[in-house]
Amino acid sequence: MGVGAILNPELGRKRVLEWGLNFTNIADRGEVWRKFGVINQPAFAVITSEGNVATHMGHLDLEGIFSLVDQAHSVS
Repeated sequence: MGVGAILNPELGRKRVLEWGLNFTNIADRGEVWRKFGVINQPAFAVITSEGNVATHMGHLDLEGIFSLVDQAHSVS
């Protein structure tokens, strides 16, 4: 899921179509970002089925995403 800090939902819809994003995207006015400690875009947050959370500010390649998933699963 993508969570963009977009104050203009119409612009957000336009970007999703323009960029061909094929996953759910929501426009956040800050509530979701605050919940997961996100302070800028791009950012990644992994939430496990147990409720563990790992976040990363900045770009990640595929290896970095897998590492973040592993990190979320190792949170106790």
